[in-house]
Amino acid sequence: MLQGMIYSNETALWKSILHNQKQAWLKMHSGSMSPLMPTGAYIFVKYLEHKKIRVGDIVLYIDENQLVAHRILKVNTAKNQCLQGGDSSPITSIISIDNIIGVIEKIKVNDKEFDISDHHGLSLIITLSSLLITYVRPFSPKAGHLLHRVKIRLVHKIVKYLL
Repeated sequence: MLQGMIYSNETALWKSILHNQKQAWLKMHSGSMSPLMPTGAYIFVKYLEHKKIRVGDIVLYIDENQLVAHRILKVNTAKNQCLQGGDSSPITSIISIDNIIGVIEKIKVNDKEFDISDHHGLSLIITLSSLLITYVRPFSPKAGHLLHRVKIRLVHKIVKYLL
């Protein structure tokens, strides 16, 4: 399938696989999306055209030759940028839409599969609370921290119920 192709790094290989195969299962190596996607969980990534990126999507993007899965909080198509953040962190940052290579559609934790597209309410809760934290945090770091802790507890309870 990939014979004869040479890749300078693993990220380029995964980008090529997603572009050619249109989907792949990958293993999470960080807790940045916990508790929804804990370390060791498997994620089903589907190739996504940049025009179809929406607020609330969990995308796979390239950052400094590493693959990162984070939630999209805001899309600015005029500047070709997105505001993104990991669910377990109150920190957000801007990424180029060109760095996005796929969208996460399913999560597998302990042999239980969870289809994200079937749970828009959960995505809405996480996205809105993350945006609220992003806007409150510069004015009141303590309030931002408290809101973040409440968000994590709420998501943890919902995920425990669903999985």
